[in-house]
Amino acid sequence: MVLKIVDVSSYQGDYKLGSYGEDGVIVKATQGTNYVNPNCDFVAEQAISQNKPWGISHYATGADASAEATYFVSNIQGYLEVANKPILWLTWVSNENAAWGSGVWAQTFINKVKELTGHQAGIYTGTDGVNQTGPYLSTESALWFAGYPTSADVGWNPEPFPYAIGNWKVLTGWQFSATPIAKSLFYLDQNQWDQIADH
Repeated sequence: MVLKIVDVSSYQGDYKLGSYGEDGVIVKATQGTNYVNPNCDFVAEQAISQNKPWGISHYATGADASAEATYFVSNIQGYLEVANKPILWLTWVSNENAAWGSGVWAQTFINKVKELTGHQAGIYTGTDGVNQTGPYLSTESALWFAGYPTSADVGWNPEPFPYAIGNWKVLTGWQFSATPIAKSLFYLDQNQWDQIADH
């Protein structure tokens, strides 16, 4: 089973779930310690009410890791109390990230999220991020890999996965395209998705 998942932020505004034939959605909630996506609730409420697979993410800026984790959790706490829980994700990329290169930062953030929520967050990153964070996170965190073999619109049918995943034994999801929207395949069925969300 493969789930088709889109990734949205405020750039997509009040996104209507299902617009690209996806099964579910991951929505950006926060960045750093002073930004909340104003469209997050609109998207999240659709996923919750329709019982769709969904996730919620925090974009690392590389300030204090525990402070960023606390900010993330304080803004998404209510979502963890619904029946259709999201998978939590840390977006670990180089842009606007002062801690880029530090796998320890990512580990500290994810450990703090687990301490505060009881849930294990996964990580969204590409090749360089896999190499940075794999020694610290590969045994606990799900990997959502970002890699784009082509800039063309390939629908939901990318070429076979061409990347290495370092220390991880399992690839949970692959964001393979940003054209015309960020699209990922997750190698799960909904029950498996829900198990990660509850973990």
